[in-house]
Amino acid sequence: GVNVVVKGTAVGTATDAAGYYTVKCPPDGTLIFSFIGYMTTERPIQAQGTIDEQLVADVSELQEVVVVGYGAQSRRYLSSAVALQGRAAGVSIRGSRAGFADSVSMRIRGLASIHGNQEPLVILDGRIVKMSDVDKSQITAMEVISGSDATALYGSRASNGVVLLSTKAGATKAYLEEISKAVMAVPIPETVPGNALRKNYRDYAFWQPTLKTDENGKSVFHATFPDDITGWNTYVLGMGSKRRTGQASSGIQSYKPLLAQLAQPNFLIQGDEAFVLGKITNYNREPIRLTRTIKVKDQEAKHQVVEVQESSIDSIQLVASGLDSMTVEYTVEYNSYKDGELRKIPVLKKGAVEATGKFFILDSDTTFSIHFSNPGETVKLYAQADVIDVLMDEIRYLKNYPYECNEQMASKLRALLLEKSVTRFRQQRFTGDREIQKIVRKLVSGQNNDGSWGWWKNGDGEVWITLHVVQALLKAGQEGYGAAVDQEAVINYLTENLSSLPTPVKLTVMNYLADQGQTLKVKEFADSIRTSVRSSLNEKLLAGKLLQRMGARPDWKWLNGLRSRTIKGNYYWGELKDDVNDNAVLNTLIVHEIAMRDKVGRGDLNKIRNYFLEQRKDHWRNTYESSLILDAVLAGMMHDKPLQQKPVLHLTGSVNKTVTTFPLEMTTGTGSFTVTKTGNAPVYFTAYREFWNSSPVPSGGGFEVRTTLGRDTLLTAGKPVTLSVQVTVKNDAEYVMIEVPVPAGCSYESKAQSRQNGEVHREYYNHKTNIYCKYLKKGTYTWSIELLPRYSGRYTLNPAVAECMYFPTLYGREKTKTVTIR
Repeated sequence: GVNVVVKGTAVGTATDAAGYYTVKCPPDGTLIFSFIGYMTTERPIQAQGTIDEQLVADVSELQEVVVVGYGAQSRRYLSSAVALQGRAAGVSIRGSRAGFADSVSMRIRGLASIHGNQEPLVILDGRIVKMSDVDKSQITAMEVISGSDATALYGSRASNGVVLLSTKAGATKAYLEEISKAVMAVPIPETVPGNALRKNYRDYAFWQPTLKTDENGKSVFHATFPDDITGWNTYVLGMGSKRRTGQASSGIQSYKPLLAQLAQPNFLIQGDEAFVLGKITNYNREPIRLTRTIKVKDQEAKHQVVEVQESSIDSIQLVASGLDSMTVEYTVEYNSYKDGELRKIPVLKKGAVEATGKFFILDSDTTFSIHFSNPGETVKLYAQADVIDVLMDEIRYLKNYPYECNEQMASKLRALLLEKSVTRFRQQRFTGDREIQKIVRKLVSGQNNDGSWGWWKNGDGEVWITLHVVQALLKAGQEGYGAAVDQEAVINYLTENLSSLPTPVKLTVMNYLADQGQTLKVKEFADSIRTSVRSSLNEKLLAGKLLQRMGARPDWKWLNGLRSRTIKGNYYWGELKDDVNDNAVLNTLIVHEIAMRDKVGRGDLNKIRNYFLEQRKDHWRNTYESSLILDAVLAGMMHDKPLQQKPVLHLTGSVNKTVTTFPLEMTTGTGSFTVTKTGNAPVYFTAYREFWNSSPVPSGGGFEVRTTLGRDTLLTAGKPVTLSVQVTVKNDAEYVMIEVPVPAGCSYESKAQSRQNGEVHREYYNHKTNIYCKYLKKGTYTWSIELLPRYSGRYTLNPAVAECMYFPTLYGREKTKTVTIR
């Protein structure tokens, strides 16, 4: 947020969340850097390409009002102390960062007694509260009363002074004093609104009542808020006659006189030992005897009578078992009054998933054997006699893919649109409309100003990703989903960059522009590429496709002279190499598209399609190729007539079963078995085992990964630590994802985005951080993740992994570690 201005002009910008900026300026000019609370600095440009500047905090004391620059450290730890301290002279505030993050104490200078409680009496909107439970961002007015004035109004309990606070808009000193005249300790009633056992936690809630105002212009409805004890911003929309509309907003503060609350990690790993915190808060200001109960996994761990004056904290030990989740219940009872929280903590598996298996296309009568070792594990068998079912499995895989870069969202969109086509073909109901609309909105909002899309939102434009996204959005538009894509900007972006593009990319863009009705003079250029000995196979095929677009008939003698055959007789073009834009799959897709346009016979098309199926293991290599294959072949396959003779499968050995009804889906133990297939209809057969390796060792050929957590794995609660990730890239790599698990006992100290070491995007999850790099040359790179240890215990740190997202067999991982927080 620092202002960067070219001196003597109105030209300038502001730095982004990571501190980066770009500004156009003359080579002999000067840049001025300014930010509230910091010293303004000037730097001559002197034709430098990069200018880094660090601002110095401007700290001044004006009597007892402190002016502090917020950028010196994390704002959330300064806001409560500095913001309140700056509103009234003589107020000293201290905050704690360990355990409960809202632990804040207040002192009025000169009134700190050596006896008993030293904090002043805090009154918020007419009721006594604790300073630690005040949402400081909601405070609109503050007044401090000290000395004899305080005790005269509020008695001995005000011996350390009184702080009057309000969250009401327009609150004045007179208002604060008026509503606080009759203040007294809040009694604990028999019952209060809300749930006695809170378990429904949300940061938002929606109601849509159909209301009309009465003759006094009022309307009322009752609503149940989520169980968060916090301040709520409420919004109301109204409509009158003649389409007049209005809106209003207000704030509602959740409150209970006696609270039992839990603070716990967001997740645990199997075998973790953690200590969660239970906190009882008594706003009565008088000590009370109550019954406190602690349950872990529905089993009572503690049940006893305790005396609580203001607050009490319990440390609850948990050992994560082999369940998907575990529950902690923390409750209090006082006479007929009850309150408490039930929290569910996800339990993740220790280690890493591993899988081995095979996919077979059984065209004719055949027999083969399969063997799986590793006793105690299970093998999954899956057989289908309808290729559309096979492709629907791939569609489901794409839909559930967990990452959302622009390419992957476009691939998901293509998959959903294909699923809609299949359900329509099968006369079934499609339920993915909302998901399609959601992805369309995200992709449209991710279009750059120049018309392009990058790998991630706001990233530098990538031609191949731009084409992939815009084609998916155009397909969505054809299906009736409003895709407000700026097509003119896309075409301008492509044409403006056309001359500078590498030849294969230029040919791909030309094919797209021809599809969009753009007038191009390409015959001479395409012919020269097609006949040149220097041109790659990918370039020749793209040139042939372009000539077909411009009206020429394909030269099948030439095309067939470039093709290869698999051992099963299926057709393909090129080599199956690790190149995102040039490989056998993408080349064969080009020929398949040429063949579809030329209405080639079904036999040849099937041999091309079967090549794609032959290349499918458990899935195709990546989301990009998967979506293109599905898009290319599924429409034609839906209209193929089924063969008359039904297939039969015989399984013998460790499995004994005859299958005449498909699909087959079953689980068996490891061992050897024989598969015999009869009938002229094809069967698509998969056998694989998937298991968790609880103690993975470092492995992988493409990368070496190493993480370090501070100086060692012994951490201190409340003391920030840096998780460093070092990756050695053995060969130049594109589109790399580094997945870095974090210990369950830690939260993030900050969620910074970095642009160093090739990083273009970063995503923070509760249990891991994903770092994405567009291109990494051979070498060693290091990234940092800032953590705050919060809960003591022993925690598993699952292996960090680096992989090429479009060729996941190129990967590297480290071993499992153990982290202790004291």
